[in-house]
Formats: sequence, C-alpha cells, structure tokens
Amino acid sequence: MNNDIYYRPPWTCGKYNADKHVAIMFNTLSRMSYFFEAESADVVGLVLSAGRGGSISVEKVSNRLMISTYSINVFFKRLCSQQLLVENEIKNEDVDKYRKECIGLAIPTAADETAVKTTGERTAVQAYADIISEYGGVFEVSLELTYRCHEQCIHCYNPGATRNDNERSGRGDKKELTLEEYKLIIDDLCANGLTAVSITGGDPFMYPKVWDIIDYLYQNDIATTILTNGLGLVGKEERLAAYFPFLVQCSLYSGESTVHDKITRTPGSWKRTIAVMDRLHELATPIDIACPLMQTNLKSYFSVKPYKKKYGSSPSFDVQLTDSLDGDKCASHHLRLTQQQLEVVLMDPDVIQNVTPNNVDDIDTSERGFLSGAPCSACKSKYCISPNGDVVPCVAFRKVLGNVRTQKTSEIIRTSPFVKQWMQTTAKDYGECYSHDYCFYCMPFCPGNNYNDRGECLNGGENNCYIAKIRYDIIKRLNSGDDILHNKTIEDCINELSIAEDDLQREYY
Repeated sequence: MNNDIYYRPPWTCGKYNADKHVAIMFNTLSRMSYFFEAESADVVGLVLSAGRGGSISVEKVSNRLMISTYSINVFFKRLCSQQLLVENEIKNEDVDKYRKECIGLAIPTAADETAVKTTGERTAVQAYADIISEYGGVFEVSLELTYRCHEQCIHCYNPGATRNDNERSGRGDKKELTLEEYKLIIDDLCANGLTAVSITGGDPFMYPKVWDIIDYLYQNDIATTILTNGLGLVGKEERLAAYFPFLVQCSLYSGESTVHDKITRTPGSWKRTIAVMDRLHELATPIDIACPLMQTNLKSYFSVKPYKKKYGSSPSFDVQLTDSLDGDKCASHHLRLTQQQLEVVLMDPDVIQNVTPNNVDDIDTSERGFLSGAPCSACKSKYCISPNGDVVPCVAFRKVLGNVRTQKTSEIIRTSPFVKQWMQTTAKDYGECYSHDYCFYCMPFCPGNNYNDRGECLNGGENNCYIAKIRYDIIKRLNSGDDILHNKTIEDCINELSIAEDDLQREYY
C-alpha cells in the first residue's frame, strides 16, 4: 500500500537549483550525499521545500510536476531506503533510534566511497559543486568567525598566534564581523547557490554569537561543518547534535595527553577534547580528527589511530605545516619533519602525502596538459571570509579579493579580476611549478602555500617544494630496490629517530 504523505527527517539538508534542474541532498547522520538531475531533482526540490520535519504530499507533487503518483511513490520509497524521507511523522524517539543505528559509521571519502558516486569519478558533492560554480555560483564558504582560541597551539598559522608563553597574543586584534553582517553574507550567498559552510577560527566557540550563526545556517538548509578543538563544547554536545552538523572536525595531536597538551600549551585540553568527541560520537555526530605531524608528536602520532577508527574518522595524517599567515616561519624552521623523518613517515599509507603505490602509479612527468583551469577548488566553488570581512580564496590562500563591509560577497567574486584570471589558468601561466620532475609529486598541490611563501600562486613555495622533492627522492630509491624501512615496521623505525627540542620563537625573513 502506498502512502500519500511522507515526512522529511530533521537530519537531512540540501539545495535545489531550479534553473539547472539539479539538486543535492545530505543525510547528515549516515554521512551520505546524493546528487539528482532532471525530474528527480525537481521532485527533491519540493521535498526540500517542506523543511526539516515537514510533510510532503505525493498527490501535490504529482499535480505540480505532472508526474504519475505511482512514479512519485516509487521514487519516495527509494528516498526512504536512504532515510532521506520517512513514512511516519517523526518523534524524538525516532531520532534517537536512528542516531544509534548510525553510531560508528565511517565518513565517506571521495577516493573510496562508491555509494555517493554519480557518473564517472565525481562524487555527489563534486557533481553539484561543478554545476553551481560553472554558472558563477558559490558552493561552499569557510567563515573564520574569530582568530581567538581556547588553546595556544605552537604550530598555529593564524595571525597573532604565539610560539612561547612570553609573547603577547594578537589573535583578538581584528574587528570581527557582527551577527547581522553574517546573516547578510549568508542571505547573499544562498541566493547564489550556497550549499555548505565550514565554521572555523581560531576556535569558533570563542565567538559570542556562534550559536546564532549555527541556527541561521540550520534554518537555511546549509550543510554545516565545524572545525574546533572542542573545549568550547564541553557540556553543550547535545545542543550541537540537535543541529545535525554535517561534520565536526576536532584537533587531536596525540593519544598521549602530555604530548597533546604540550602542543596546545593548555593543561587538561586533551581530556576535554576526548570527552567532547566521545559524547558527540554517542550522538552519532560525524567526527573527523585533524592531526598534523610535527617534531613534538612524531613519536606518538600512531596513538591517534585508534581514536580515528573509533569515531569513523578518515585515517589520514598531514605532514604539511603551514607557516603563519603574518609571515612567521617558525613552523617550517623548527617543527616540520626532517628529510630523514619523512623518509619513514611517508611510507605510512595513512599519511596524506604517502608514497605507497596507489599514490604514485602512472605519473607522466612529460604531460602538462592537465594544467588548465583553476588548479584547486579555491575561487572555483569555494571561498573564505576572515573575521574582519576580507574575502580570500581559502583558509590557506590569503590573497584579499575584497571586503564584505564595503561590497556584497557575490559582487566581489563576480567582479574580481583575479578570480576571472584564476579560472582561465593555463599551463603557460605556471612559473617554476611543474617545470621539474619532482613537481609532479607535489601532493596535494597548494597554491595558497606558494602565495603565502612567495606572493605568487604558481611559483613553488618552499614548503610545497620541500615535500615534493623528498617524495620524489623516496620514489626513486624504492624503484631502485632500496628497502627504506630495512625490514622493520614504520613504528619501530620512528622510535629509532631523534627529534628536535627547540625553544620556539617567531622568525621573520
């Protein structure tokens, strides 16, 4: 028997583009995203218009779109199978039951999650973002609400961060945007395709109106990711879970509390971060763990892996440290891993820049034809807005395009000469980048690091080139038959390495 009334669960969000007849819908508890085209997208558009927890009538959809009720019911049953629709009105106990079913689900990755694939190799998110950006829209924006933070991480790249306890923090020096200004930004970008927002900082929970912003994004059906250390969420986990965030990314630098707290320079921070992640996990809120590798946690980063597995976080670690956005080179000069250390660490398949076969197969260093169009998603479908309203390509790429206090964000993007030039990038626009064999092992290629280091996006910055050269050297050694680990485990080799213990100071050159 077919229903006439279905209900849209509160754990769903998404967007519909009527002009292009495309839609995307997220199940934020199962961590899945789905792309729709043509008539299917038109139907999903009406489902989304019902609002979270709202009802949708088969007959009304049929009359509106001139599609048979039988076809609508068949399609709605498919949506129900993915929990994008349900057949009965949703009660609190239904939400609690579904949360329990979703606890421990792994977060899908673009590399291996087939269930969200559309045509070719694009994921649902990529397919929708490509269409939105093709017509000048903005798919995602990062809102840096504040540079203030509960912690004082030694490697932090935000302006005003300190490296030791004797320095004065300048992280609160920016005149931050107001709640009303953020609402105007969100309204403007929603009219131009905005689908996803990352709330970051600093720590966003240092911003006094953060909950108002989270609520406003929820009301606008935005898939919201939150980047935090968790300290501002202690005791507020249920409040956040009620907004069904798409992802909460927490920083965890070690499974050993003393190492983590040494990096954050905040006693007790490890214990509080773990407590928050544990509670969010119990509420089926998707958790990802950010863990950059540096001298301080080299010996203990393996102890983070059990937590990544427990929470369903992506098993990835990053060896690329970003120097301070105000020019301080302390991170790369004192905290970055040495070549000897990287030769071991990059053998770990859980490291983003690893040199395992899946990461280096079939690289043709004679072909530069792929260097066409924007080399990353920055300025293509994603942007970032700093605490004082500067619009920049991304959190790591700080070329200022304009300021929202003097011009609408959509106008800044639409009229920016840099954005137009960036979207039309060709191989001839590259300077030193991709002129050497080792350039093809620059992964992931980050024009933001280049810009911050040299003031140029497509000329190799020292941080990018450093990793690329080491990866290239390792691969040559492996291809010649060299046993880099000498028949030992990665962890055993790491334990044999020495680490640097420096007194950290800000360094400008």
